Amino acid sequence: MHWNYPILDVHEATLQAERAEKQGHWHIVIQQSLYCLERAQQAEDQQAIRFFAMKVSAAYLAVEMTEKAVFYKQLALLS
Repeated sequence: MHWNYPILDVHEATLQAERAEKQGHWHIVIQQSLYCLERAQQAEDQQAIRFFAMKVSAAYLAVEMTEKAVFYKQLALLS
């Protein structure tokens, strides 16, 4: 496992997603969580992939995009 991107970028994206979630800005939650998920996949960090895939799934559920939510939940369960 090797993070090629500064971990602080991922941390900041996580914080932005958390703030957006509190405000109900789901498009930002999805955007920032997907960014983190992509970085976790590049780093081949299975624990982070599971975590961020579940975050993306929950956000898609919140906006009633069930098919996408199921896809990311399955990704989390397979990682």
